[in-house]
Amino acid sequence: MNAPGAMQRGGVIGATVFAVLGVAVLIGLGIWQLERKLWKENLIATVTARLARAPEPLPLPASWPRLKAEADEYARVKFSAEFLAGEEALVYTAGSAFRPDVHGAGYWVFAPARLASGGIVLVDRGFVPLDRKDPATRTAGAPHGMIDVVGVMRWPETRGLFTPADDPKSNVWYLRDPQAIAAAKKWASRAPFYIE
Repeated sequence: MNAPGAMQRGGVIGATVFAVLGVAVLIGLGIWQLERKLWKENLIATVTARLARAPEPLPLPASWPRLKAEADEYARVKFSAEFLAGEEALVYTAGSAFRPDVHGAGYWVFAPARLASGGIVLVDRGFVPLDRKDPATRTAGAPHGMIDVVGVMRWPETRGLFTPADDPKSNVWYLRDPQAIAAAKKWASRAPFYIE
């Protein structure tokens, strides 16, 4: 039979272990938040600096395999291209808290553009609401012929646990992933990025 003092010591030890584990978890979460804050501050500084630069010519297709998101994402670029007529892919979005021009659910319209220098890049041409999914509802302003494009280089998003599967048969994707879209649509694009 255990003495009452032994039971009290066991309860104190159990409570102490629980408290130490709780403090360790809270310290770990605090460190994670500080690291995340530093990452966000660095990202904001990088994006701000890159967006402040004047646009530079889009790198030539031969250099695309050497481009990396860490060094090249958000770089402003300019190039001449011709959009492939009648070709586009729609990337679903529930909306954007960062874009005042995007209200409610809709699609980012991705279109392949053939560069004057050779190669094809996908260009995010902007947002359309759900009721404008059909290209026939938005023929005004469709680009024709060779045009000058100024944009920002962006890299693919990563699929999360709750990201739906893409639906190429309905021409709807759920990630801005230019290589997956180009492969499904049989567009000859090797660019690891897209232009926004």
